[in-house]
Amino acid sequence: MNGTMFLNITIDNNWSNYKYTTDAGILDEIITQNRLQEDREMNHSNVKAKFIELIAKYIDTHQVLPVKGAVQFISKLRAIKNVTITIATGGWKESAKMKLKSAGIDYNGIPIASSSDHFSRTEIMKLS
Repeated sequence: MNGTMFLNITIDNNWSNYKYTTDAGILDEIITQNRLQEDREMNHSNVKAKFIELIAKYIDTHQVLPVKGAVQFISKLRAIKNVTITIATGGWKESAKMKLKSAGIDYNGIPIASSSDHFSRTEIMKLS
């Protein structure tokens, strides 16, 4: 998403330049770098809502395919009695669910830990 939309700034699209490469982590770093902390919560909320809206619009007009073999792999894991499945993503939970659904991946009953829960990938994996 173009960072100029809400915050009136340009963002660095090289994700390796950010400490936390998650949706919430990148956004928070952009807010801090541009001294927008006074309205941090509002900026997070507005950018997240717009991002999710743009993802939904994209999904409505484009075919979304799962990674080859993902659906079958998840199905096989679900069939194993002593295996627990979770999903850990650096994206926000709302956009992750939209992407999974549009790709035909049944995530029903699978806990999802996401950038909505924490800005750090390591912490997201721990939560998962």
